[in-house]
Amino acid sequence: MRALSGNERRRLWLSALLLWATTTWLVQQWPERGLWYDETVNAYFATQSWGDLWEWCTRIDNQMPLHFALLKGWGTFGGTSEFALRLPSVWSALLAVAALIALGRRLGSSWMGWLAAIAFGLTQSFLYAAFEVRPYGVALALTGWASVVLWELWQRYAVCGRRRDRRFATLLFAYWLLAWGLWYTHYTGVLVLTVHAALVGWAVLR
Repeated sequence: MRALSGNERRRLWLSALLLWATTTWLVQQWPERGLWYDETVNAYFATQSWGDLWEWCTRIDNQMPLHFALLKGWGTFGGTSEFALRLPSVWSALLAVAALIALGRRLGSSWMGWLAAIAFGLTQSFLYAAFEVRPYGVALALTGWASVVLWELWQRYAVCGRRRDRRFATLLFAYWLLAWGLWYTHYTGVLVLTVHAALVGWAVLR
């Protein structure tokens, strides 16, 4: 494993500082309101059996089950208080910011990623997703990192062409896991994966 250069260390520290600032911002904006109806449904099933959760998602309300399963698994260790149930969304929102930094650096420059992350972190939509006991924060994180891995996958394909190597296979498996998670987190994941497929198709045709 090669040592990081001076520029790489500075970029890493600045990215970490931005994530710390985002964390501080989220703490300051922590909502005082209680859970609303849709959130209470997710909170309720975090305390129910796996069978009840599966029946709700597949037979009663036709919801994507992954976020319900994550909340239930987290509730076993972290508790089911309102504060505890918001934490997975908060962590997911921070992961989404980190993904935006990483994607911006790959598409343009580190400054592009940092500025995009700052602009995104200050929006009401970001705060909503970060605090809602719903799948939006998780979906944002999966969307961001699936996009990063897809970019890396395409770059690897451009290098090795039809000759697949271990890194290509690892990236492909990682993308499959992220895409699968996104598919089973929220219905809008279908739109994200459709855009990914269209971008890959456009790149291949070029």
